[in-house]
Amino acid sequence: MGRPRPLPGQRRAEARYTLNCDEPAIGALVSHVSDPHAVPPDPDKAKLFEGLTPRELEVVRLVVEGLDNAEIGRRVFISPFTAKTHVNRAMAKVGARDRAQLVSLAVQAGIRP
Repeated sequence: MGRPRPLPGQRRAEARYTLNCDEPAIGALVSHVSDPHAVPPDPDKAKLFEGLTPRELEVVRLVVEGLDNAEIGRRVFISPFTAKTHVNRAMAKVGARDRAQLVSLAVQAGIRP
């Protein structure tokens, strides 16, 4: 079955701890990511994601959702190692140096969880 999804307040607490941000910054980030109309997609950024396979794109959406490799694996029935491989290939294809930049580019491209 997998773990139940954390409540929004739990995600905020985790993000505040992980990112060392204050509550208003976390609120702005959550609003930005959760509102598909917050910023129009950047066509140039969207082009970066055109070369991804359907599975890689699915994994990118789950990374944007905030899942780690083990959680991604459970969600789409693959091993955590395979999830990590998909994440790394997606990062290489779009030119992201880390997961944070992958999420940033994906959000700018209009990719939502």
